[in-house]
Amino acid sequence: MNFIYFVNHFFNFFLPALFLAVAVPVLHAFFTRRLFVKNSFRQIKSQFLSNFGFAAAALIFGLVIFGRDGKILTYLSMIILVAFAQVWRKTKT
Repeated sequence: MNFIYFVNHFFNFFLPALFLAVAVPVLHAFFTRRLFVKNSFRQIKSQFLSNFGFAAAALIFGLVIFGRDGKILTYLSMIILVAFAQVWRKTKT
């Protein structure tokens, strides 16, 4: 496997975590009408980092436990952990 294939596989492995980490805070800010508040970018950035950390951890644990990526149970645990991260961030602030 050369470097280009490795980078492509690495990016595609973490792409679902990246999508959830971006989509959840932006949609939350949009639906709560806090998208253009003064500190909303800082809050979206911190939510992105915590969501990406939890989602990436779920993907890595799913890869370790099942021995392959792309299992539905892994994606379900990723969604549950991102929801937990959102609740955790809400109670923290």
